[in-house]
This record gives sequence, structure tokens and C-alpha cells, in this order.
Amino acid sequence: MRRILWVLINTGLLSFLIVGCSNSNVKEAVKELTINDIWHAPGYGITASLSNEKIVLYQSTSEYCQSWDLEISYQDFVNSSEMSDDLQSIVVTFDNAKQPGMVMQRQKSLPASCSNGVIAKRGDSGYQFNPQLDFDIFWQTFNEHYAFFHIEDVDWAALYSEADQVIDESTTEEELFSVLAALIEPLLDFHVSLENENLDEDFSVNRKPDLSDIALDEFIELFAITEPYTQDDADAFADYYQQQLDTVSEIILGYFNNVNDLKLNESENMVWGVLPDNIGYLSMETMEAEELGLESNSVQQNTLLIQADLNKVFSDFANVNGIIIDVRTNGGGDDFVGRMVVSHLIESDLHVYSKQARLGAGRTELQRVITKPASSNRFTGPVAMLTSTSTSSAAETFAMAIKARNNTRLIGEDSAGGLSDILPLSLPHGLNYSLSNEFYLSVNGDEWEGAGIPVDQQQPFFTLEQRQNQQDLGLSAAIEWISSNQ
Repeated sequence: MRRILWVLINTGLLSFLIVGCSNSNVKEAVKELTINDIWHAPGYGITASLSNEKIVLYQSTSEYCQSWDLEISYQDFVNSSEMSDDLQSIVVTFDNAKQPGMVMQRQKSLPASCSNGVIAKRGDSGYQFNPQLDFDIFWQTFNEHYAFFHIEDVDWAALYSEADQVIDESTTEEELFSVLAALIEPLLDFHVSLENENLDEDFSVNRKPDLSDIALDEFIELFAITEPYTQDDADAFADYYQQQLDTVSEIILGYFNNVNDLKLNESENMVWGVLPDNIGYLSMETMEAEELGLESNSVQQNTLLIQADLNKVFSDFANVNGIIIDVRTNGGGDDFVGRMVVSHLIESDLHVYSKQARLGAGRTELQRVITKPASSNRFTGPVAMLTSTSTSSAAETFAMAIKARNNTRLIGEDSAGGLSDILPLSLPHGLNYSLSNEFYLSVNGDEWEGAGIPVDQQQPFFTLEQRQNQQDLGLSAAIEWISSNQ
């Protein structure tokens, strides 16, 4: 079929083919033909070269070019791409893992840095570890693509000058890891991370204390733990932390007349039930599609599983007076999962947020993200969402989407402040790292990166006092607010 298409297109007979074949098949075939070219994503430094049913991906800066090791086939790339009417750009979701998709523009050639040669990486013939090169690639990638130096007023050029003084040809992988960690630490961005599997080392830092940070400070003070910390100390803290999480769960369960009425999805990351005041309660511990579904499934298969679970949830909530959604321990995952929940809470299309990427001193074109209502099991009454400083990433975009809805109240603590998708990259010696290059904007144009999604009503979470007194001030406040809005 593909060879016939090539011949017909080259001889100007495509209109004949359209008459003789089903329109959908022709569209898909034409899409494959027209997508065979070079596509570049401004603001990401990512390029895709497609031809002869093969795909090669590159990550690049103005001076450096490497292969980009993303596991996606040619066909999956084609299937997850939507082409513009003028055939000059595509929006690709990378097999539905990135939504909204990355905008890529048709190019006549690879970026200049790639045309000059792709840098060899560990495992390639002739590769040699070059700490200065890897350091320079890392610094320049952030310099050209990282979007949030201004939040902590970081002078990236000055940090380069300082760090470059300690890099030379004798620098080891371990030493380079330490230099790079010190370089990114002032950013206080938990979406900026390092991972060197060869060294079994990873590094990231939070701007706000999460639950484990809070519990660790308690543990050190309560048990007078002093440095140097031992493995026994680490084991004891792990037990203490789990006990505190269990205590929080027990407090929440105490709000229900009968805990046996609570329901769980198969992965047990989604829990729901109806409180005594006829208020629905839904707890989501992750937004990861594969954690809410099955790790062995595709994104599409897990999407169907999640949708089936949400239909069960909102069918059970059909006659409640209001709904409480608890994401206080949710560390994020996939943005589209939150929008799937929102689809059951609206009756018409809703603009939930917009996003764009850094592009030099400017930004890429703004993408408006619209959520359509679910086909059934919709609820339009009062909704309270509970958030904390541990509500992170895709759980924050979920909160942003919920905030766009009427008759909704956010209660608890402002979220962690890391909304941007991560841009996953690597260095030639094999170190994996990530950075934040995207801006999320509310429907009113607010940007909450760093600050977190603001709540409408402040209530502390995971305090020692509340745990000792068997209290959940946030959940109590949510129940009170819904009860007063009936």
C-alpha cells in the first residue's frame, strides 16, 4: 500500500486513490508519508528525524548534539502526532504520555550542532569520558532551556565560573556528580534531578518540606538523633515515618461510620466512600497512570481502566451533597489523569489551564487546555479539594484544573510549587538529568511555579499535634464548608 501511495503521489494521481479507498485509511497513509521529515521542538531542544519507518531522536543546544534515548517506535510516534493543515508542524503526545503534546516544526535539516556531528556516548565506539565536555553540555542546556532561574534569583553564569574552576581532565565521575549537584541545588526545584546508575547516586532538592522532611525533623528531635547518622538510624526512621502515615490514615478512617463501606481500585491507590453527612470522599495517592492501572499495560489500556474506576466512583457519588478530593499525599504523575477526574465534575467544556515553554528570552505559543465533560456520571455540586506541601507536579495541575471550576474550594496548604513537566535528558557518560522548561498558567493568567497552587482556606496538615490529638483539621473544614453550601 505504501509503495502504491508513493507512486501515485509522484504522478499526481492521489485524488484517484481517495476515490477508490476508505478515507480514514488514506488519511493515515498520507500522514505517514508527510511525516517523514525532520521535526524540531523549539523550547525543548528535541529533534526527530523520520524516514523509511525509522525514527532517530536528538537532544541539542546551540553547540552540542547528542542522541535522545526515548523509547518510542516510528509507528507510535506517527500515531501520536497531529499535523497542522499546512503540514509545517505537528503536535506529538509521545504515545499519549505527554498531554498537551509537544509542538514540533518541520525543518529542512538537523540543527547546526547536530549537522556538525553527534557526540559519542558511553557504549559507542571510541567513547572517552570527558568531564569538561559533559559539564559544559549540562550548563548550556540549562542556560538555554531552564525556565525558572528568577524564582530563586540564581546567577547561572556566576555558578558556571565557580564550578568550572574545579573541573579538569582528571575529574572523576563521582566528583563531576558532586559539582553538578552543587550547581543545581540553589534552584530548589524538585523537578531538577540527577541520577547516575553506575554510581547508584541520585540528587534533587525540595523548595518546601514534604511529609518525609517533616517526619524526619520530628524523629531527630524526639529521639535526640545526632550525626553521623547510622544505618540503624535510617531503619528506625523508616519505621517511624510509616507509623505516622498509618496514623493519618486511621484518623481519616475514623470519619466514616463503617470502614467496610470504603472501596478501592485494583492498585489500591484510589480510595472512595460516603461520609456520614452524605459527602463523597475520594483519595488519590498518585496521578501515575501505570500506578493507578497496571504497570504492564500501555497508556491507552490504563486510561480505560482509570476511566472505568472513575465511572464507579461517580456512580457511587450520584446522590451525595458534595465531594471531597484528597491529594495531600499525591506526588504527581500524568496530567491527563487529573483532567479525567475533572471531566466528571463539569457539564460543558472547561478551560482548565494553559501552558507554554521557554524559548530563549521569550516563550513558545500558548496552548489552551480544554477539558470536555464525561459522557455519564457527572456531578456539579460543591467540591472541596485538600492539598498540602506534598501535593506535587501533576497533582498540582489537577488542583489548578479543579480551581477553574465553579462551586469549588481548595483547603489545606499551598501545594509544592513544581508544575512544569520534566524534560528528561542525559550526558555522554550516562548520567540522566531533568529540568523544568514549561510554564503553566491558570485561566486568569496566574503562574504558580515555586509558590504552589494557593488554597482558599489555610489548614495545616501532618502536624504532630493533630496526629497526637487524632485530628484532621483540613478534612473537618471541608466537611463544614460542604455542609454550609447545601
